[in-house]
Amino acid sequence: MPDACGWDKVVRPVVFLMLLFGSMLLTAVPALAAGFAIDFEGARSVGMASAGSASADDATTIFYNPAGMSFLPRNEVLAGGQLFLLHDRFSDAGSSILGGAAPTPGTNGNDAIPPTMIPWIYATYRLKPQLTAGIGLFAPFGLRTDYGPYFVGRYQNEVTAITAVNLNPSLAWRPLPWLSLGAGFSVQYVQARLTRAIDFGSACVAMLGPVTCGSGFGLQPGRSDGWADFSGDSFGVGYNLGVMLQPFHGTRFSVAWRSGIDQHFGGMTEKFGMPFGARALLAAGGTPLAFTGSSATTDLPLPARLSFGLKQSLTDRLDLLLDATLTLWNVLQNTTIVASDPVTGASTVISQSYRNAWRFAAGAEYRVSRRWTLRGGAAYDQTPIPLSAQQAALPDRDRVYLAAGASFQASRDWSFDVGYTHVIYVGDIPIDRSSPNGDTLKGRCEGGGNIVAAQLRVQY
Repeated sequence: MPDACGWDKVVRPVVFLMLLFGSMLLTAVPALAAGFAIDFEGARSVGMASAGSASADDATTIFYNPAGMSFLPRNEVLAGGQLFLLHDRFSDAGSSILGGAAPTPGTNGNDAIPPTMIPWIYATYRLKPQLTAGIGLFAPFGLRTDYGPYFVGRYQNEVTAITAVNLNPSLAWRPLPWLSLGAGFSVQYVQARLTRAIDFGSACVAMLGPVTCGSGFGLQPGRSDGWADFSGDSFGVGYNLGVMLQPFHGTRFSVAWRSGIDQHFGGMTEKFGMPFGARALLAAGGTPLAFTGSSATTDLPLPARLSFGLKQSLTDRLDLLLDATLTLWNVLQNTTIVASDPVTGASTVISQSYRNAWRFAAGAEYRVSRRWTLRGGAAYDQTPIPLSAQQAALPDRDRVYLAAGASFQASRDWSFDVGYTHVIYVGDIPIDRSSPNGDTLKGRCEGGGNIVAAQLRVQY
């Protein structure tokens, strides 16, 4: 086993990198896998469309199956990231306010997903011949859509953002040459934000009529908007387990479980903005303190996932990789934000109606030479969101991934990996969603794009 001095030389830079990468991960990220999971946590995975949970080729196995650390030949530190170049474009098809009596003023909005870079870092260390420790820092969930302030669907969604960051220490034990067991725990930090416009003009007309609202308060439907901004953060803990079997040379099986984590937001902040005349309207209605701000609470259960993998060597140079992953999205049915002071704040219910969903992936790796390895893959990813529950906050459809990548072994200790995935949505996404306030968002979203990734791996 390496001496304590060598261990200290590794720990210090790894801790520094963890802190640096953690600050970068707090940027809200666009949804990558179906729903808002992020299933690509390494450049090799990006290059095989998320196949490879049984490969245990590098330290990213901490995320996919911690038991795989026992099959790594040496200690290593791996750092990299992926660049999302995705798009989400909305086309209006008759959105309305006042219960359908008038079209909603506004535009189709911005392309809702900006280019975003998300990093990761992993490290493993052999404590004993049969025992390996590791730690990873990565984002397993992420979502950001931002359509801009005059989006035709602003009364339902303007900005929706969720970022989950996991710190995941793990251990792998290999009691037999053909068997490895792994376990880890996650400390997860989540930030969330939701903003939407408030149609004070329509609310006034519904109570007092258009003449009084226009002349008395200067409020017009669809043109006298306020805004609401809900934001908060939370910590939660979970665990992950894995088994990896290598019954004979060239064949490896993987089964892994990553638990769900229940996040409780106990100190959310509610902020509001008012158009001219709205405060006078509220005072006239006997609610002068309404929408002046409050704290709030909500719960967000993040789903568990169960994955199965196979790695089969077809020749000395060619490996086949197959994966199937079930994500238990049905924990998300309704999210209720409850204002601690109903007089000054606002409570809201966000309906999700998610269902469990599978992702199936297949990939291959070909070792061209001692230095170069090429890979590719394809995947089919089911959306957990029924068509009847689609909304602009996260428009989603079944997806197909097509991927390619390469690795270069620069020396015995240093290697470099790159990966590319093209994301194809299986059809446009129809949205026809009404709110209790009398507005309806109706149209279609078109999505897709590309992901590129790179990472540096150092073995010692």
